[in-house]
Amino acid sequence: MNKHRSNYRKILNRGLRKQCPHCGKGKLFSAWYTMRERCDACQLPFEPSDGGTWAFMYVTTAGITGLVIIMMLLLDTHQQWIWRFIVLPIALALIGGTLPIRKSVAVAVEYLLDVKLNRFEEPPKDLDE
Repeated sequence: MNKHRSNYRKILNRGLRKQCPHCGKGKLFSAWYTMRERCDACQLPFEPSDGGTWAFMYVTTAGITGLVIIMMLLLDTHQQWIWRFIVLPIALALIGGTLPIRKSVAVAVEYLLDVKLNRFEEPPKDLDE
């Protein structure tokens, strides 16, 4: 069980670093938010089913939006200029700036599900190779 837990951490760390969740060598993006179709090193396809990654992106965007709404509720209503000139740009920067990281973590989570549910036509090689 500890080996599986360390593999989960390894895969999620690779997602945070925007690397291939399987081998950790290939990069997920060819540009800021342009995903590659597959890993250059191990040929793992990155988006076999795009629905899971979009669901993850939706949930994380909703979470960031919830934080912004909480921040709005904590501000004094007499200071609306703070919302317009400070909070809104911060919210847009958080949502836009974290897109590649959230997308790469979504790909890593989808990869973990694919491994766990055995959804590969060809099973990937062991992670420790």
